[in-house]
Amino acid sequence: MQPDWYPAWSDEAIEQLKAKNDRLEKELQLGHWSRYDYDIETRRLLFPTAEKSK
Repeated sequence: MQPDWYPAWSDEAIEQLKAKNDRLEKELQLGHWSRYDYDIETRRLLFPTAEKSK
C-alpha cells in the first residue's frame, strides 16, 4: 500500500531525473562515450582519450 503522497512524489522524482539526464547528455554527451570513470577523491568524471562511441 502506498501513502497518498507517493504518486505525486514519484512523478516529480521521475521528471527531475529526466531533466538531470537531459542536462548531462547536453553538457557532457554521456550517452555517446564508450565509457567514463568517476574519481571519488576528486569528484570528477574522467573520459578516455579515445573517440566517442558511434
